[in-house]
Parts: sequence; structure tokens; C-alpha cells
Amino acid sequence: MIMSKLQPMMYIDHLDDLPLSYLKQRHLTNIIIDLDNTLGAYDQKKIDDRYRKILLHLIDEGFKVVVVSNNTAKRIVEFLGDLPVGYINLALKPFGFGYRKALNRYGLKIEETVSIGDQILTDILGSNLLGIYSILVKPYCERDSYSTRINRHIERYLIKKGVVRFK
Repeated sequence: MIMSKLQPMMYIDHLDDLPLSYLKQRHLTNIIIDLDNTLGAYDQKKIDDRYRKILLHLIDEGFKVVVVSNNTAKRIVEFLGDLPVGYINLALKPFGFGYRKALNRYGLKIEETVSIGDQILTDILGSNLLGIYSILVKPYCERDSYSTRINRHIERYLIKKGVVRFK
């Protein structure tokens, strides 16, 4: 049933709350991460220092990090700057194209990969459809693009109706 595909496998308030030892114990050493409202505001030009340090810490801890975003390559490259992470642009989330491209291009195995994002209808659904361990994180900020604001209304309805639950 498609509704079960909307349920994140884990929910965290902030990227700082990512349970690295838990992930490592389960051999989840690859991280696919969303950009807008996961790593920064949709209109933010460059990653801030706090999130830059988080990504660098993940890499230092042995995780392979790939940004998968529906944005353009130009937006992603400008935002990330010189961070040593891979990326997939124009991912068409929630469809699997971008995720599959990331898995193939960077040699990631589904069973060793987690996906982190702030949206149920794109990040969580897309990850779950492929069997990637999905982690929902609270949005970076309240500001959203127009299309994301529509998704947020649908997400609130799904949560209110109990289709998506947080343990």
C-alpha cells in the first residue's frame, strides 16, 4: 500500500541528532541528503558554518555523503562550495531516478544507505519506494518555496489523519 511508503523509518529534530553509532552498527555508511530545508533555506546561497561542520564530521566518521536534490547543478555547487561531497541534480524526487543515479554513480548499495530529508512527499516517499532507510528531519526553517508549501499542507493532513506517525 502506498501510504506505508510515506512513513519515515526514523525521525530526528536536527542533523546534530543523527545517531551515528546506530547507523554504523547497522552498516549504514552512505548518506543521501536533501538540500533545501534540510541543509539550508531554499533561498540561502551558501551552506552555513554549522551545517558545513556537520557534513565534514560525517565524512570524518567514515560516511560517504551525496546530496540528491531537485535543484539545478548550479544551485547545488554554489551552495556546497568546496565540500567534498557528491551530488545529483534534477533528481525528480519522489521518483527513483535521482536516487538510482546516486547509487550507481557513487557505488552505493541500498542496504548500506540512509536518506535524510525534510519532506514526506518527496524525500521519504522517494527513499521508501526504493527500499532506502529513510530519516525525516525537521525543516531547517519555516520558509518554503511555493510548491513545498503545498506539500506541507498535504503532509499536515496526513499526520492529522494518522497516516504518518512519529513514535
